[in-house]
Amino acid sequence: MKRKLVITAIILQFFILLYMCGKREIIIRTGDIIYLRTAPIDPRDLFRGDFVRLNYELSSIPPGRQKISSYENLRKETPVFAMLRRHDTGLAELMYVTDREPDEGPYIKGFSDSGRYFKKGSTLIVRYGIEAYYVQQGKGIEMEEKLGRNRWRKNAPEEQTPLEMRIALSSGGTAIITGHRWSPLGHSLKIEWKEDRIARRTRAMRAVFTLKNMSDTPLALVDMPGSESFTLDPQGEDGIAPTSPRMSTRPPSDSNVIVLSPGGKRRFTLDFSNPRFFVTNGQGKRVPAYAMEKERFRIVYRPPSEKQCRHLKSKGKIWHGYLPSSSFNSSGWID
Repeated sequence: MKRKLVITAIILQFFILLYMCGKREIIIRTGDIIYLRTAPIDPRDLFRGDFVRLNYELSSIPPGRQKISSYENLRKETPVFAMLRRHDTGLAELMYVTDREPDEGPYIKGFSDSGRYFKKGSTLIVRYGIEAYYVQQGKGIEMEEKLGRNRWRKNAPEEQTPLEMRIALSSGGTAIITGHRWSPLGHSLKIEWKEDRIARRTRAMRAVFTLKNMSDTPLALVDMPGSESFTLDPQGEDGIAPTSPRMSTRPPSDSNVIVLSPGGKRRFTLDFSNPRFFVTNGQGKRVPAYAMEKERFRIVYRPPSEKQCRHLKSKGKIWHGYLPSSSFNSSGWID
């Protein structure tokens, strides 16, 4: 009798494994394809061969992008759903995270990784089951180098090249990695700080955001008048929001197009005294970003869509998507 139970258990485990493999294969073959931007956090596991641990842009959810119906019921492993907006390149950008399953997508299902004492107003950590990517022997370190994770090392490349994971999504939001690609557009960021002797602190006054063509073909940018191709996105505290529209709505002209040859780059200087880069603080007042001492920000390049650019001469060369900079604050910190 005991032997029969053991055999039954083994057969049952076999069929469960077979079912899981079959479900995975169905998602890979029929799932909705998106790309998620990421950066690795650990390049190597000596016991399993090379793999890259991945930390996605939608792994850490700031309070302003949380739509949680009940924070009291939010615990570790609570299912949550990241609502996405798909760009013309297939790159998906986080809109918000909710604890209620949406009626339509695209969205990706994850689980809260925050502790039992998580409260409203804190950053929500989410895991989606796609945080490890296995690569060929020796490729993990190579990917780290290309991503610029060692950029503080002497003679390291100035620009970072974003890694975008190819994800197959089921109708219920289950995600499976099916490959990766490198963004053709690299970036670097420098902040110009000014010492405020009265307040005894530094203030971020300007950002120099550099975009570089990392591909082997010409690539075009769209620089809208008034720095409308760029936004300043808060990354932390609840109630702080950008005052400018997330994207320009006016049609671009050929004079706004910048064509970069392979390896070519263009620097954009963004002045934080420009009202476009003001933010709304927790009291509802419009203030310069440098007035928010602890808040983290990212500069985000957002060109017009393919539809908005279809009348331009260089429309086939224009890169469409969104590209965030490293994060920084006004107190002198940059990641």
